[in-house]
Amino acid sequence: MTALLSAHPIARENPMGRPPYEPTAQGRRQVEALAGYGVPHHMIARIIGVAELTLRKYYDDQLKDGEAKATAKVAQTLFQRATEGRELAACIFWLKARAGWREKQPVDPATMPTLEQLLSQSQQRITVVAGIPIATEAHAIDAATDAEARAQT
Repeated sequence: MTALLSAHPIARENPMGRPPYEPTAQGRRQVEALAGYGVPHHMIARIIGVAELTLRKYYDDQLKDGEAKATAKVAQTLFQRATEGRELAACIFWLKARAGWREKQPVDPATMPTLEQLLSQSQQRITVVAGIPIATEAHAIDAATDAEARAQT
């Protein structure tokens, strides 16, 4: 069996199987650019014709550098637009993302009323006129007037 394998030209050159992958400078530039554009790793691997595992093995730095450089460039553009006052949305985004600004104030659960307190307050607001529960003062006055009119007839 080994005689058959050793007779094959590829088996003699590399007895372990497929030749090892050799990354190129062009491939490194392409991977870095694609990673910077936000292309998912599995798609980058398909574009350059390698398995995703091979991509991460040989191009890990380019994947990380591409994403980092793109984020830095976008942050620089956002910062410039926000500080030049050209775009209000950029200013607002910067303050929310970087300075902790929020549209609503956080609610402290310790200051929130309990369910029992809410039920008690809602029960106190209901007025009963002539045996009919009335939710608002205006409705209570109308119900009282109607009850008086019925009593007089």
